[in-house]
Amino acid sequence: MLVRSLALSCLLVAGCGLVDRNLDQGQAVVVLNELLAKASEGDDWVELLNTGLAEVELDGMGLSDGAPAWVLPDGTTLQPGELLVIVCDGTGVEGKADLKLSSDGETVFLVDAEGRTVDEVEFGPQEEDVSWGRYPDGTGDWGPMEPSPGEPNDAPDTDG
Repeated sequence: MLVRSLALSCLLVAGCGLVDRNLDQGQAVVVLNELLAKASEGDDWVELLNTGLAEVELDGMGLSDGAPAWVLPDGTTLQPGELLVIVCDGTGVEGKADLKLSSDGETVFLVDAEGRTVDEVEFGPQEEDVSWGRYPDGTGDWGPMEPSPGEPNDAPDTDG
């Protein structure tokens, strides 16, 4: 398992884990993987994952909820299987996204440097301290789960 931390201004980058599955033909694809929109403590966050076999430069890529996108800092890269957690406190200061997730639900977009949608997730009303994530990582269906920022996702909570 690959584990490392990056210091990108005050952008929160958590531990990284290789996704334990077959990755497709070396193509680097960055996707939305998990988010937390209703935290009892701390800020909202969005997690990205490189599902490919090559390093990806994220220059110009950003997050949006329909407004102009918050753009990732230049020089941000993701290694194959690496997870990147972005704090979404709505301020846009100290490397944090000027995006604030709605606990009532909304659509979050990952966009490329030209503003084209790379990936998106629509979610409804959120429960406190329950994240919304993909299982298996990067490819699976979205569902409620125990928050795991920067770590592989566990199976969604199916207890209701």
